[in-house]
Amino acid sequence: MSPPTPTTLPPSFSAWFNHHPGITTANQLITHIIKNIDKFRSRFSSAKYVVCGDLNQSNISEIVEQLNLTQDVDFPTHGTNTLDLILTDFT
Repeated sequence: MSPPTPTTLPPSFSAWFNHHPGITTANQLITHIIKNIDKFRSRFSSAKYVVCGDLNQSNISEIVEQLNLTQDVDFPTHGTNTLDLILTDFT
């Protein structure tokens, strides 16, 4: 069986893996994500971004709005809640 293949790939893709020791609040994490993606976008303007991970305690609307991302998981992943977040700027 062949692995699934995306129909379109972005021209440039940035993989940013972030370990955030010392960040203790959801607000600090959101600010950290926004600040760093803004920094990368200023340097790599054509790159596309994916934000995913354990953001369960965070209000992701600020990330979505400020970075113009979309939440690609649109169904419950844990009971009736959507806990698995995948935010992208792929169009």
